[in-house]
Amino acid sequence: MSTHQNGGRPRGGQLLSTFDADTVMGKVYDSRVIRRLVRYLGPVRSDLTLGTLGMIIRSVSTVALPVLIGMATDALIGDGDLAQLNTTILIVAA
Repeated sequence: MSTHQNGGRPRGGQLLSTFDADTVMGKVYDSRVIRRLVRYLGPVRSDLTLGTLGMIIRSVSTVALPVLIGMATDALIGDGDLAQLNTTILIVAA
């Protein structure tokens, strides 16, 4: 070990620079760990699939609903049918 000030002990940044990050923290990606993870997720695959499908449907509907409301509003205002527009607003609000 090289000599440092303060009795030979490294300080703050000097300590970090003496170690390789992969050695201390481990590799960021390890294919063996990923293979084991896939094996452990096998029994709950249907739950993961259903959850993923639910998230996709929720995301698409979150984006699509305002677009559909805008299209309906434009169509109803264009026709001059304000009574139907009020009914549509009440249905969406409920």
